[in-house]
Amino acid sequence: MATDRSPVRIDPSGLDLGDRVLPLLAGEVHYFQHHPGDWPRLLDGVVDLGLGLVSTYVPWGVHEVEARRFDFGDKRRRLDIDRFISLAEERELFVVLRPGPHVNAELNWLGFPERIFRDPKMLARTPRGNPLWLPLLPRPMPIPSYAAPRFLEETERWLSAVAERARDRFWPRGHVVMVQLDNEAPLIFRDGPFDQDYSPSARDAFRLFLERRGREEEEPPTAFRATSPAELRLYFDWIDFRTDIFRNALSRFRECLEAGGAE
Repeated sequence: MATDRSPVRIDPSGLDLGDRVLPLLAGEVHYFQHHPGDWPRLLDGVVDLGLGLVSTYVPWGVHEVEARRFDFGDKRRRLDIDRFISLAEERELFVVLRPGPHVNAELNWLGFPERIFRDPKMLARTPRGNPLWLPLLPRPMPIPSYAAPRFLEETERWLSAVAERARDRFWPRGHVVMVQLDNEAPLIFRDGPFDQDYSPSARDAFRLFLERRGREEEEPPTAFRATSPAELRLYFDWIDFRTDIFRNALSRFRECLEAGGAE
C-alpha cells in the first residue's frame, strides 16, 4: 500500500485525501452482528448506494474474551475486523472505525465489558456517593467515571489493542480514514450540573483543577446555593471542570491511538 499520500484533512465538502474529496456520507455495517459470509453482500450494498465510506463500531465488550484478552477473529470469524476492512478496500470503500469505549450500538452495557461495572473504583458517583445509574431498557446500568485512573487505563489497553490490529489499515497505509472516539457522550454526561461525577477520583481531579487555576481547595458544589455574585465563581469552575474531565479522557484516548499508528 502506498504511503506517499497526503494526510486526511477536513474540507467543507468532506474528507480531503489529496487526490479526491470524499463526502462525509457513510453506510453503517456492523460486521460483528452478521455472518462473515454476508459481509461482501452488505459492502456491495454500500457501493450500490453510491457511498464511498463504510462505518462500523468496534465494541470492546464483544471482542473481549476475558479481562484484557481480545479476539479479533482468531476464534470467532465474525470478529475478524482485518478481513472486514480488506473486503472494504477491495471495493474501494474507505472506513470509519468507532472503537468507543462507549459505542451503544444497541448492545448490553453500551458496548463496555460488564466487568467494568463490577469495579466500584471505575464508577461515577452521585453527590451522595451512590453509583450513578442510566435509565436504559431492558435494564438500567451504572456509568463509568471518566476521571477514574483505573477506567482510563483499562480503556487505553483496549484502544491500544485495536490500534495494533488496525495499524497497517490506517491512512495513508490503508483505507481507515477516520476514527471516532466514544459515541453519544451526552447520553452519559448529562446536562444537569449537579448530576455527576462525585467519585473520589473526580473529587481529586477537581482539587487539581482548582490548583491549576490558582484557586484554593474547595469541595465541589452539590446544589446551587450562591447568594452573591462573588460566590458564583465556584459554580462556574465546577461546570468547566465537568467538561474538562471528558476532554482530558478523550485526549488520552487520542494519544493512545496515535501511538498505535493512527495519524
